[in-house]
Amino acid sequence: MQTDMHYYGTYALARAAGIKPEAAMIIATAAQYVDDFKGVSKELADNAYVGCRATAHGITLTVETVKDTAQNVDHEDQRHVWSPFHFLPGCEGTTIAERMICRKDSKVAQTMVAHHLDLSNEDFGLVLIGITAHVYADTFAHFGFSGISNVMNEVDGRSFDLSIKSSSLRNYVWEKASDFWDACKGQGAELLTKLGHGGAATFPDRPYLTWRFRYSDGRDSDLRNNQDTFLAACEKLHTMFLEFGKRRPEFSNGDPIVFSAIKEAVREILSCEGTMEERIDAWQTAAREGLVFANPGKAAIPTYDPVGYDSEIDHMHTLSSTEVHSSPLFTFIRAAEVHRNYVLNELLPLNGLKAVFP
Repeated sequence: MQTDMHYYGTYALARAAGIKPEAAMIIATAAQYVDDFKGVSKELADNAYVGCRATAHGITLTVETVKDTAQNVDHEDQRHVWSPFHFLPGCEGTTIAERMICRKDSKVAQTMVAHHLDLSNEDFGLVLIGITAHVYADTFAHFGFSGISNVMNEVDGRSFDLSIKSSSLRNYVWEKASDFWDACKGQGAELLTKLGHGGAATFPDRPYLTWRFRYSDGRDSDLRNNQDTFLAACEKLHTMFLEFGKRRPEFSNGDPIVFSAIKEAVREILSCEGTMEERIDAWQTAAREGLVFANPGKAAIPTYDPVGYDSEIDHMHTLSSTEVHSSPLFTFIRAAEVHRNYVLNELLPLNGLKAVFP
């Protein structure tokens, strides 16, 4: 999923679940920042140290960055970033490669959500539920692919069948995908096309797309209706935010909207055939019109702004080990590490992945 879902959709669904505006913005910002945090390694003013591995992918699926980032996608990233944050293993099948494949709304994902909800009262609870929203939503978009380089991710590039009504958008989508595949040729190509959904470009992340393909080993993907899948993800996120609001009533307005009341409005947003900017506009329009959450003032969803987190990286060295605890970025780091450690050291081993990575 992209910013239209991870931030704007997350914010709208949190608000629909009764989460107050400021809390919803913290949740949504954390959800999107998972894709943007590149890690930090800083010595503090009193010689203490703050370090955290990235949560962001080591690769961005754009021609401008793919060649530069390919060299940074290594097995360590796959173990500590791709799998816990973007392709949560479903733990189904017999081989490790099969068990590493992400599954839509898997029992593993549901267990993760329940565990993180139990941490709602921690001081990093808001941020953790945002990170959880990102990981959980991605199980709906990224199912069928894994966060390790493996031939099971490889796609037959001649097999794609895309259903897009707009001919101009169809051309745009194909052009973007073709440019990416061309950029993958040469150094790093094998890694990139066998990692995650690199072989399918951004097709899994486009909410309006209905499509099918074959894997290179002959498996058929079956028909993937992203709109229906994303709608199911939205309902699950809404349910999660409802539960969070019950556990942290100070963040709730006590007047949630049932999902059935907004389901068709959300479906309409997801059907928007357009660029990411146009899909964001669809969320904004629905928000201002009060179609997804109560909004008598017709306020827009606050624009996603990672500057607050990013700027703290630049001046973190001026803080002491005591002062850093009040930093929003430090709160994000704590929540991210709680999530990463739980998934890798508890959740996956409990589900048969004790030796997690080949």
